Amino acid sequence: MNRWWRLTRRDTGPEQVACRDEQGRRTQIEVHATGGGRVTLRLPTGELYELDPLEGVGRLRAVLRAKALESSATEGMAEHS
Repeated sequence: MNRWWRLTRRDTGPEQVACRDEQGRRTQIEVHATGGGRVTLRLPTGELYELDPLEGVGRLRAVLRAKALESSATEGMAEHS
């Protein structure tokens, strides 16, 4: 693996993550790489949230995974009731 390439890679622009708001309307969250391992999230309201590499990005990833698994398990339990 070429570590030099990974460390010097530049942001190619924001990524869009599809989601829905509280009323079920489709919208998107923008995810930007802001350097130094930091990531910025732009919500549809225009609010910006910056996550640092380990505490923010790593924790968010872990929580999203855990909640997705929890949701799947809850859904599976409802089907067997």
